[in-house]
Amino acid sequence: MFTKAALLALIIVSSSAYAQGQVDPPVLDPTPSTGQQAVLIQEGVAEHDRGHYDAAIRMYEEALVQNPNNVEALYELAFSYSMKKDYRKSLEVAYQGAKYKSRMLAGFYMQIGNNLDLLGEPKQSVEVYKAGIKLLPKMAMLHYNLAVTYRNLGKLDDARKAVKEAIAIDPDHPGSHAVLSGLWYEGRYKTPALLAACRFLVLEPRSERAASALRIVKEVMAVGVTTGANPNQISILMDTRRRCSCWSGNSKRSLRSCQSNATEPIEASLPGEFTRLTSLR
Repeated sequence: MFTKAALLALIIVSSSAYAQGQVDPPVLDPTPSTGQQAVLIQEGVAEHDRGHYDAAIRMYEEALVQNPNNVEALYELAFSYSMKKDYRKSLEVAYQGAKYKSRMLAGFYMQIGNNLDLLGEPKQSVEVYKAGIKLLPKMAMLHYNLAVTYRNLGKLDDARKAVKEAIAIDPDHPGSHAVLSGLWYEGRYKTPALLAACRFLVLEPRSERAASALRIVKEVMAVGVTTGANPNQISILMDTRRRCSCWSGNSKRSLRSCQSNATEPIEASLPGEFTRLTSLR
């Protein structure tokens, strides 16, 4: 465990930052892990991956007693608290980790932004992601998570812009194409939704998300298609003058399948597409 004095200082400083909704630029230099600390962190990661978050937390805290400036232990500690759904504790630890100039910095910004969003502070979350992007403009996952938060705020144009930035940086990240496809579809832009879904399927052809992307492809391709009088006849109606007339615009989460054979609303067809990324590992 942290010493009581160290833990109290961490909470005071982190709570102040949380109240302000801001992250100060990093100024501290981390201290590398010793062999013993590296083993503790490695064992903690193994416990975390088994879902034993309390056991993982104990190991990370033991490493931090030996070396309070160990950013790897701080990062993994914040991650385990987040997965345990103790978002406030995760937030406190992530604020502490963000003080250090390290390769984990983007991960700390992601943790802070995600935790703020999950704690009902999406506008503060947006500001954190923007601050992280200012420091690390080529970190695609910061743009991606910003897109997810914008989407949850109903700012679809901003969400599309952010996820396009993520794709420009990392064009082979499947989740970004999945999100972009969903955003285009949600905004009633069927052809871009189709193209983004197809790109996603190229990158991730076998998964639960792939089945969801395939539904978008089928639903878009089925619009205006009806069977004819005999089995060898189909009719295709292409109406380029207007958007889908069956759009339900009462809610940003309300989407209807447009003249398709799908039995599920499109929102139900997109499990996990708008999931935040919380880890760099």
